[in-house]
Amino acid sequence: MSILGFLKKEHTHSEKSFDQKLSEFLTKSLRKEYAPKKTRKAALCHESVKRVINFETDAEGTDKDCIIIWKSQTFNTFRFAKGHFSVTGKECGTIEPRDILEKDIESCTHRMPLALCYGCRPEIVNIAGLSNNENIDAFLATGLDCNLPVVVAECFTQDLEIPAECDLVLEGYIQKSDETRSFHVTCITKRLS
Repeated sequence: MSILGFLKKEHTHSEKSFDQKLSEFLTKSLRKEYAPKKTRKAALCHESVKRVINFETDAEGTDKDCIIIWKSQTFNTFRFAKGHFSVTGKECGTIEPRDILEKDIESCTHRMPLALCYGCRPEIVNIAGLSNNENIDAFLATGLDCNLPVVVAECFTQDLEIPAECDLVLEGYIQKSDETRSFHVTCITKRLS
């Protein structure tokens, strides 16, 4: 079925927006071919795992821009955005820009898991730089963009998937009740070489 045929059929039976209908069509048609593939072997970014965090020694390289990865609570899709992390405490810091996360923080029940990834493939950085449509899964969009599924790994302490080939990952969460929206780091993983 063509995109136009799908949208015409759905339009008569649904009050969904064009973006939602297009997202469903893309997800149904492309999911098998471009869906992220979970790695069966140890991910490169999991060569070193630290659960007791000391930012003076463990967070070298976090002064650069990163890719923020989170899951939309409303649409159950992964989202990417470019951001920057600044250390403000022993195991916490702030993320800029925060406004892109606000809607999803408000829709979560208690805390919102996040992963900050450094040293990602250029395709992931490109998708993160686009305006983020929450209806379309960012891993699927990246797979479509580079005509190849993204290899992902599961986070150790958060219910998220991350690109398996990145250099450094800060896993953590933002507490919904925290007015300052501090990012609490629960784990740091990185490549050794």
